[in-house]
Amino acid sequence: MSSIGRNDPCPCGSGKKHKHCCLLVGGIAGGAAPRLGLGVRDAARKERLWEADVVPIPARLEDTPAARPGLLLVTAGGFVVGSDVLERPSPEPDEMARDLFRGLERVRSSLEASPEEVVVRFADLVEPLSALLPGSGVSVTHRSSLPGLDEAAASFDRQLGGSGDRLRVSSPDLWAGWGLSEEWIRETFEAAAELYRQQPWDYLTDRDLLDVSVPEVGEWTVSVMGAGKETWGVSFYEREEDLLALDLLAGDVPERQEGRTLTLLYVRHDEISPAMRREIRKAGWEVAGPTAYPRVLTIGTPAGGLTRADARVIAEGIAAIARFTRELGQDLEMPEETVVWSDETTGISIVLDPFEGGDWEARVLWSGPERLSPGDARGPGADPEAVLATFGDEGVELERLRELSAKEREVVERFGAWLAGRFAESTVEEHTANAEELVYFVTEDRGVPVRAIHESDLREFVHDWYPRETALPKHFVKSLPVSLERFFDFLAREEGIECPWAEDVLGERDAIARRLEERPESGWWDPEIADWRGILWDDLEARVMSPATELGESEEWGVTMGLEESRLQRELERRWLLWRDEAIRSGEDEPEAVRAICARRQHEWECRPQERLRGRTPLEVILEEREERGGR
Repeated sequence: MSSIGRNDPCPCGSGKKHKHCCLLVGGIAGGAAPRLGLGVRDAARKERLWEADVVPIPARLEDTPAARPGLLLVTAGGFVVGSDVLERPSPEPDEMARDLFRGLERVRSSLEASPEEVVVRFADLVEPLSALLPGSGVSVTHRSSLPGLDEAAASFDRQLGGSGDRLRVSSPDLWAGWGLSEEWIRETFEAAAELYRQQPWDYLTDRDLLDVSVPEVGEWTVSVMGAGKETWGVSFYEREEDLLALDLLAGDVPERQEGRTLTLLYVRHDEISPAMRREIRKAGWEVAGPTAYPRVLTIGTPAGGLTRADARVIAEGIAAIARFTRELGQDLEMPEETVVWSDETTGISIVLDPFEGGDWEARVLWSGPERLSPGDARGPGADPEAVLATFGDEGVELERLRELSAKEREVVERFGAWLAGRFAESTVEEHTANAEELVYFVTEDRGVPVRAIHESDLREFVHDWYPRETALPKHFVKSLPVSLERFFDFLAREEGIECPWAEDVLGERDAIARRLEERPESGWWDPEIADWRGILWDDLEARVMSPATELGESEEWGVTMGLEESRLQRELERRWLLWRDEAIRSGEDEPEAVRAICARRQHEWECRPQERLRGRTPLEVILEEREERGGR
């Protein structure tokens, strides 16, 4: 028997070449229903509910570079009873309904059976598909989740080398793959170029959500990406809940979404295919620069395509946001009142709400964990106790701190080299500058080597020191969480210093942004800034990251301290963290129980004679110094 060639007609009878049909999806899809075993066929015939949809697939058609392949699936009782590869399926309800009808008719003929109900994913398909099934006794309903069909689609995706995700992501290799007019493409490129020039990410973070109303289309929640200096673009979410569940910067991707997402991303010249570069060059579409090539990506749209209404949202929405940015500019940064704006050209309205909330206790919802976890660094390159070496016979001196800081900044240099080539030079500069601020804080301010960094150091840095002390440009400040995420990833991968708690701390993006935005412009001990700082201190106390205030049997650590008391308190703070994590690893993770263990060890340390203190206890040293200072 001769073999079937790639260019031969597919034996399934679809009329397509084998490479565009069954070969494309591993011999599963075809214009006719799959060959089913007798048991499966009988089970499928008895199933009264069928699911039908067209899902995008991660495949390319060699002879059709402008294709956007979709897989038409019909399932019954969890079995695939019909499938077909469509080169560029239409997302328009009437046309998609006709594709589904043809697939259903083939299955009905093959099985010699009909369902009582056909379930489709999109409400817009119910009416046109029902109109194609008059008098059949088949009802058409819709649900956002099609369990049997989704599982089959995920299986096909994995066979083609994908991840099997169920987000139904689509982005064709050519702009022609969307099947829309060249006029729309040109308008989208012009709007994208203007938006890129306006740089809205200089004023908006990914958490500054815009409510965008497109006449005759509907309401969208819009996120502008770019403050993190790694991904630039704009995403339109049909459902705000999908955006809240999707943290692009943290890398959290939900298994599925309920609504559609339309995204325009800016990518580098070398991140698009040569075919797309030729397409853009030949058409003469406007591009703002070598890093500003627009690319559209959709999630959860019908057949993985763009309806004419969705296409309008992208082109007109981006143009409106560009004008919105040009007109308002810096007024978009931390507005105190709701910003309401209308675009005279498109009729689109945009609303930006300020942060809502009262006092800081209501704004930053740090409530303290019910159970504790270790906060030290681990791994072959970590050494939590290395911090104790910085406390010598005379404590931590300024010169020693500077020497430590200079040495530890070599880690930042290695970090910069690690980033180089992966990101643009300006992005590398921002990430290394933010990492250097952190290293300066933990070394020169705290006397802590990077290999001994603790969760409490990171919390104090992002929520207290950085907002008060940094002199970096505002766009550097906006990228802080992403910069430090990259830095801790580098420490784990290249330095052997693992800090699993960093992800949770840096994931508190709203709290970080609010601390930066709301820091009072007042003196060190003014009540306003003391209250602002006090919220963090209360949080560290709840996490058992602060020593007890009691000193010995009847004293307390001072509010203002002499040199020796200050040195000893710094040492105590680091020892307390070591005791805390040791207690947690021994099996005790209830905060008050851990606090009691640490408090007992603190008292023992305060009252134990130490050789470096010339045989005196820390308590005796402090009391002697207080007496010399006149009891202060």
